[in-house]
Amino acid sequence: MIPSLRWRLMLWSALVLTGTVTGFGWFIHWSVARSREAELDAELEISAAALDATLRLFWSRELNNPPLPGGEPPGEGPPPGRPPAKGKDRPPGFRPPRPLSMRPDVRARLLAELKLPPKSRISEEQYFGVWMPDGTLLRSEGLPDGTERPDLLDGQPWFDKRNDFRELSILGPGRTTILVGTPIEPVQRHLWPLDRNLLVAGASILALGLAGQWWISRQIFKPLKKIAQTAAGLSAQSLEGRIDPATVDIELRDLAKVLNNTFARLEDSFKRQAAFTADASHELRTPLTVLRGQAELALSRPRENADYVAALRVCQTSAERMGDLVERLLTLARADAGFPGLQNTPVDVANLAASVVGELPDPTAVDQMIRPARVTGDPVLLRQLIQNLLANALAHGGKSVRISTRTQDDRVIIKVRDKGPGIPEKDLPRIFDRFYRVDKARSRSESGTGGTGLGLAICREIVVRHGGTITCQSILGQETLFRVELPGSPVANPS
Repeated sequence: MIPSLRWRLMLWSALVLTGTVTGFGWFIHWSVARSREAELDAELEISAAALDATLRLFWSRELNNPPLPGGEPPGEGPPPGRPPAKGKDRPPGFRPPRPLSMRPDVRARLLAELKLPPKSRISEEQYFGVWMPDGTLLRSEGLPDGTERPDLLDGQPWFDKRNDFRELSILGPGRTTILVGTPIEPVQRHLWPLDRNLLVAGASILALGLAGQWWISRQIFKPLKKIAQTAAGLSAQSLEGRIDPATVDIELRDLAKVLNNTFARLEDSFKRQAAFTADASHELRTPLTVLRGQAELALSRPRENADYVAALRVCQTSAERMGDLVERLLTLARADAGFPGLQNTPVDVANLAASVVGELPDPTAVDQMIRPARVTGDPVLLRQLIQNLLANALAHGGKSVRISTRTQDDRVIIKVRDKGPGIPEKDLPRIFDRFYRVDKARSRSESGTGGTGLGLAICREIVVRHGGTITCQSILGQETLFRVELPGSPVANPS
């Protein structure tokens, strides 16, 4: 297959145009040929009718009166349309026809009058032959060699094509036979200029059509070339380029919109990736700075054991913070990869929530309203979801935290509510973004009390991966509610 779409378009256009022009030219040739043949047949009929009229005039006036001796009319023989019987097949009482008796002066006048009308418009090479009932050739003009009297069995006029001749045979008066013919070559000779003109016109139309198709294809592919140039100009450092839909054809506007949306998503993805890398580097830099500072301080001069213990505890805290950050980053990396190896087993969310609460340092700090609820998913990720939501609520809501699970229709509802300071309305749309913190004062603090800003982002990735939704409602200064909806297990949660 030709790899170029433009050349394939040109090839198919050439084939269609060639077929159309050829078919149209053949139709014109066939129509004109049929028309010429019809005119030729009409002129043969005129010539045959003229010969028949001449024979009838002489037959009635000169040849039929008086009858020949023997009481038999001239030319008496077999019925019209049937050849005389021969040999043993002759019927009883058969008498062969007698030749016509014609006075010399009558015969001379008949032969003088028996001729073709003025030359035809199509062919000037007509010929004819007239045969008497007994098969005797009465008169001929230009008759080709070897031409025999035709047998008209049904007595009807008969058109025939013999070699390169077109002939008409009819029965004349007294069962005479008239044959008029003409060569077909004049018809073909009239068609040669037409065929030549059709060939020239067809070749010209084909050339003009292909030239026009080439120009049209260039105009069609110009917007595509422009789109390709715009796409080629994009890079990780420059993703602002967009295609103006107003400058492309209507048929390509949908493609331009799709590409613009793709470019926008790519730009957003690159920006998020760059921000993610910068934030991760900054988050790791803080505990690393603490580790280095404490180590340098401890090694700067001899110290008491208590000082070394204090420095080691700070280093341990920083290492734990850094380890937690690394674990969360690995979880997000798995989320970006679609959580490979994700389990898909029945999970009792109520038991899972109760287990997570029981592992807290102070389980009584969380009020539980646990009702049976089962989903199909990964128990490890669902446990991490509940842990992150509770950790976030406890970090901001103190001891006034409540978790509830229940089944509603075919959905499982998980709610985590805290009576903390709430979240400003302007921050609600971004709380699930990576490294986003509402409390900027505790961000990246050296004391380690600030979060990493990844817990809620991980929650969203886990919920989305399980086909659910997570939302947040907050009243500033009163409470914050996180609501998770997951598809319930169809067997375990009947409606």
